[in-house]
Amino acid sequence: METFEKLAARAQASREAEGRTPVVETVADAIALARSIAETLDGLSGDARLLMLSNLDDVRRALEGRAASLSGEMQVQRAQITAMNRGLRAIDGYGGRAGRGER
Repeated sequence: METFEKLAARAQASREAEGRTPVVETVADAIALARSIAETLDGLSGDARLLMLSNLDDVRRALEGRAASLSGEMQVQRAQITAMNRGLRAIDGYGGRAGRGER
């Protein structure tokens, strides 16, 4: 249960930071965590299992928030890259080549 308590704390921290902090650091960490949770669930029954599944739903919501935050960041970065590419094409079209003697 210690693993799950750490996970719940990280999920809470991620929610408080509006998805700007990771719940897990690496894919390997996520895989190890999933295996640990599966083993723990196998050993539980009844109310304890339901409680853990309910708590895992809280973690799922935190992960969805993190994914949404990353998606938003990627969208902003894509827009910036697109704007830079347009600017570079405009510079190239309005004199970038002429400055190098290509016209």
